[in-house]
Amino acid sequence: MKKKIIFLLSLLILFPTAFAQNVSFLSSKNLKQEMNYLFEQSRQGKTEDIALQLQTTLSSHPVLAPSVSTTYFQANNSSAGVSSSQSQASPTVSTPWQVAIFLAVDDENRLAEGLGVLRHQVNRGTLRHAVLLDIAPRANASVRKTAQLYFIHRKQGKTVTQKRAISTDIALEELLEALFTNLKAQEDSLYTGIIFSAHGSGFDMGYNEDYGIEVNDILFSAHQQKLHINVLELDSCHMSSLYTTYYASHYQNIDFLSGSSDYEYGTPANTRLFPILSFLNHEPKEAVRLAVASRLRQFNFLNSGYDTTSYSAVYIPSLQQALLDWYQAYVFLQKSTDEKLVPVFNSFLKDKDSWRSLQFIVRKQKEYVASHFDELESNYPRFDTIKHEFIAASDTLLQALTQSTLIQWCYSSKRDRIYQGPSAGTADCLQSISVSRYQFEQLWEEQAEELEDDWRYKTRVRRFRG
Repeated sequence: MKKKIIFLLSLLILFPTAFAQNVSFLSSKNLKQEMNYLFEQSRQGKTEDIALQLQTTLSSHPVLAPSVSTTYFQANNSSAGVSSSQSQASPTVSTPWQVAIFLAVDDENRLAEGLGVLRHQVNRGTLRHAVLLDIAPRANASVRKTAQLYFIHRKQGKTVTQKRAISTDIALEELLEALFTNLKAQEDSLYTGIIFSAHGSGFDMGYNEDYGIEVNDILFSAHQQKLHINVLELDSCHMSSLYTTYYASHYQNIDFLSGSSDYEYGTPANTRLFPILSFLNHEPKEAVRLAVASRLRQFNFLNSGYDTTSYSAVYIPSLQQALLDWYQAYVFLQKSTDEKLVPVFNSFLKDKDSWRSLQFIVRKQKEYVASHFDELESNYPRFDTIKHEFIAASDTLLQALTQSTLIQWCYSSKRDRIYQGPSAGTADCLQSISVSRYQFEQLWEEQAEELEDDWRYKTRVRRFRG
């Protein structure tokens, strides 16, 4: 993988303002050490809160004092989700969350609101700690020249926010490795949510065309660090796409993917940012379902310039094997016909940048192969088997797409109507996962070569048996 400078901060020239404001500084040299330090403080804060709660309980019930050792409890406790005082609201589930947010939107209000919601949830005890990375360059360049990292956690019974300025020499893979390694260390006792708020292309997210963070980089890094992500929320246009779900299925490190299969409208100023943060007192399935449902009440449909918008949550484990098997069958079919089907399959998409539901495209491809079964020719023996395998894989994928979609809705401005559930794919609305011709081409470029050996092996076996 190419080494990518985290935000291509040629736009964000480093100024000494961070030091003047007494903000600590993250560089390539001290990144891992500083990140380890921040997360260690969170672990210590958990122990302090547990000890504080125990002391409060003992003072309220003196008869218990002689038989309970605070030191022993502090050293041996392994429970999660204990709030710091009796006055705080208790979570409805025993497992709290840890969250990392990448904010790449030029809006100071979003940053302030995001930090406020995170502090509130840490204070409630539903969120153990959170990392917010503010990576968008501000329109007023004199305000801030560097990307910033905020770490929110409990310390001595209080919710605190620590801030770090990020150096231009930090590469994306370095930052993700340091972050995901520390999130992994907490994984067994916490739910993990990763959230992006940026402009999306279906492949990457960023502030403008000068830099972006590719989905594959995120998922690959989490895979390398063996981090399991309960919820990946891509608060960006087109990110609930074939490309994203393919790599999520390939690395098998995500439970729920939440995102838009189409254009996503901005939220009005009086609505809550990152809805999922309001539901961290629930386990991941219910939290992401409630968050997607709440977005339907947030979007400002009247002021958008787009025809449709949609949002959904997909349970990746129910989809991943069917998606991987279908794509392998798709590659084998194309290669066996010397890619004669490529122009035909591309014709189901209006142009290179048009978006359609993956369900629609797979259905069209399957119908074409079934109706032209005898016309399709190949130099390989038993090619009929490949055609049958593709049709069967398409049917399995279509079923899996329905079963794996937890919740979805779509708004059509042309019809001035909101579609929900299975009907969200009707009319001119997209269903839960979308795809463009460019995505097919990009995924083919990245994955068809990897499947080459499997394809050659199968064709050799079929020649021998034929």
